[in-house]
Amino acid sequence: MTDPSLSFNRPTFCPYASWNPTGIHFSDAQSEPYGLFADTNNDVYVTEQGTNRIRVWSSGGGVPMKILTSDLNNPGAIFVTTNGDIYVDSGNNHRVEMWVADAENGTIVMNVTAQCLGLFIDINNTLYCATSDKH
Repeated sequence: MTDPSLSFNRPTFCPYASWNPTGIHFSDAQSEPYGLFADTNNDVYVTEQGTNRIRVWSSGGGVPMKILTSDLNNPGAIFVTTNGDIYVDSGNNHRVEMWVADAENGTIVMNVTAQCLGLFIDINNTLYCATSDKH
């Protein structure tokens, strides 16, 4: 059983979740989707390297409820905290940005020497970046 005091932001699936063959199509090859995150509300966050943006869809919508741009350049990994803060690898800019919930721009929270292929925030708010070429 999961400890209720732990704060992990993960999707909530029904006990009998199944594949929906007629599900909503929300990204295509032209936008070059890379990072994907689903939160506890089942909202879906996608980084798009082809368009240098982040798009956010609600669990039942086919139209993005939010599109974030700014100074992203080939964005990679993404992680969203339970309070709605978005952490995103800014790609070729060699940094990780944090977008406070409902912000128009990100704030640099980590400089990196290579693109983050995975991001994670633990329960102590420690930010982790996994890179392929730095092991």
